[in-house]
Amino acid sequence: MKTISVLLVDDDRILLDNLASICDWEALGFHIAGKAMNGVQAGNMYKKLRPDLVISDIVMPAMDGIGLLKQIMEQDPSAWVILLSSYEDFDYAKQGILYGARDYMLKNEITPETITEKLLLIRSRIAKQQQETALFRANALADLFRHQHNTSTADMLSSTALRSFVYQSFCYVILDIPTRLNAPEEETGPVWDLAKTLSERFPEETAATIADHQILLLTDPAAVASHLERYDRLHRFCEELRQTDCLPAGTVFLLSATPRDLVDFYRLYTAHMLRKRHFARMDPDTPVWQIEDLHLPDELPAFSFDRKICRTFEKTGDPEALEVVLQDLQEQIAQAEGLDSFEECAAFLFGCVSDRIYEQTHLRPQFPQAYTYRDYFASLQKLCRDALSRTPQPIRSCSPAVQRAMEYVEAHYAEPDLSIAEIAESVNLSANYLTSLFREEAGMKLKAFVTEVRMQKARQLLLSSLDPVSEIAARVGFSSGQYFSQAFQKHSGLTPKEYRRNNGHEE
Repeated sequence: MKTISVLLVDDDRILLDNLASICDWEALGFHIAGKAMNGVQAGNMYKKLRPDLVISDIVMPAMDGIGLLKQIMEQDPSAWVILLSSYEDFDYAKQGILYGARDYMLKNEITPETITEKLLLIRSRIAKQQQETALFRANALADLFRHQHNTSTADMLSSTALRSFVYQSFCYVILDIPTRLNAPEEETGPVWDLAKTLSERFPEETAATIADHQILLLTDPAAVASHLERYDRLHRFCEELRQTDCLPAGTVFLLSATPRDLVDFYRLYTAHMLRKRHFARMDPDTPVWQIEDLHLPDELPAFSFDRKICRTFEKTGDPEALEVVLQDLQEQIAQAEGLDSFEECAAFLFGCVSDRIYEQTHLRPQFPQAYTYRDYFASLQKLCRDALSRTPQPIRSCSPAVQRAMEYVEAHYAEPDLSIAEIAESVNLSANYLTSLFREEAGMKLKAFVTEVRMQKARQLLLSSLDPVSEIAARVGFSSGQYFSQAFQKHSGLTPKEYRRNNGHEE
């Protein structure tokens, strides 16, 4: 747990200094962030320092302890305030409890032993509250951003704590985590684990996953005074994050050093379409952005993919023609604001390259594991050159055993429990020997061949019928429609629905 910051308040300078030296605050896990001699001064210091704990006298000039307590509670209902009183002020102390004070102490009973005991108890309670608060805030952020609630949702919140949180001012850091293009959803799970790791390493900040590829961190703007100081602090924080071993290479940082409440920041987030922007794919050479410097979506044209530019490559399969297409696309992307249609572009390009490679080698390439559009284009070029620049090889003739295995797969692909062992038994060979023989003669794994047959049948069914995807999945040997969709997308670069739509077959 981080050191607990304390603000001490008393109009008696001697008592204030005695309180600051009565025990070893640092050894107990506290540090004295400031000292004030009246409620007005303490209120200003609280706004700037945002201490975890305030220990305040009740009777003071300018503003008493009760007035200070009310002011603090308006800013943060979860704040920790301990009131100091004498016997004659005891009724005020009890009144303070009603206004939100956590406890009170009689001045004449304060000793090194009693204050130590009290501080250790407070420390354990604050630690528990901070854990609960961190979980509460992370859940609230995930709910607000991931479920895309309207900003008016905040006006209907019945929870006082939640209302206080969404209207509290913060500075913001968005981490855009590079995730593989066209990756199935389960591959984005580590982003959730990363948010948890960041919360543990930086307990003073609130971290939450707000999209499959984005983590939002909230920082308290009260720690520094000017905009320049806040901006510098955020940059130093990003450098500290970059030095950790948990962030993947290519992570892009988006900063907002202007204090805003969550409702206002959510409006900014949606107005700039930050969920869809994917900074790592737009410009991985610029790792830090400031949200105020970004153009709104209507100021630059969005990237729009025109399939006509691929016609020459589709006809000839010439790697040089593909290079021309990719160079043209990179120029378009450099001048565009967003990449909303890049997934469609990536899938279509892969389909063109995959079909050409299959015609040449009778092997289906895997979708490139690329994280930026530059890497993706380079991977496509390599796939194309490696496969198509070679002298075409004749289709290998297979032994009778391998041919019978292929025929068995063609006849039984629709069975969900079709196994390598079953195929091997049908040709009177051991599973290990058949898989080795199949790979040697057919040039691919037996399991990959089963998948290829199923995908071929699935493509035929998707374009020859309007049957639901779940029904087609069952007809080609998949027990789960979701698993089929993920496998189809990994194999072809398109979801089943996108495959239908891209081939002019609307549902």
